[in-house]
Amino acid sequence: MKSKKEIRRACLKLLKETPQAERLAEQHEIEAQVVSFLKDEIKLVSIYVSQVWEVGTHHLIKLCLERKIKVCCPKVMGPGKMEHFLIDSFDDLHLSKMNILEPEVIENKQVKPDELDLILVPGVAFTENGQRLGYGGGFYDCFLKEVKGYKIGLSFKNQLFFELPTENHDVQLDCILSSKL
Repeated sequence: MKSKKEIRRACLKLLKETPQAERLAEQHEIEAQVVSFLKDEIKLVSIYVSQVWEVGTHHLIKLCLERKIKVCCPKVMGPGKMEHFLIDSFDDLHLSKMNILEPEVIENKQVKPDELDLILVPGVAFTENGQRLGYGGGFYDCFLKEVKGYKIGLSFKNQLFFELPTENHDVQLDCILSSKL
């Protein structure tokens, strides 16, 4: 089996080379699957703010806000540390030093991991049974350990693997949503 680093490098290259039209077709299918999880009991959801090569979440953020579902987004606080903060609109997100849209640090808008009903998680590679290979910083694994809500990975079909190398600190997700195209 290839190392995490080798898989990460190959997947990121493939994702960045995938034509936008192909990504958009898959993305619409994945979004529809996410919407099916947004039942009445979902009051607070954490949604990553997608990069160009990731399954897009901008529309999902706006949709949740329109439905009056509270939305929080992640913010990198330092090496291996990430917090989540509520947003009221897309205007609450600002470009970070890492060129990622993140919320501002506002103490009374901070969300604890155990308050989440649902969290959408990015990754570089996934397995159908919930294993996830992230970007290598450990941000999500540290945060996910305390999440009691439903943990969902969003994946393009070319990010799915039969198996991935895992370590003790890797947190398994409850579900992976991917395109069937």
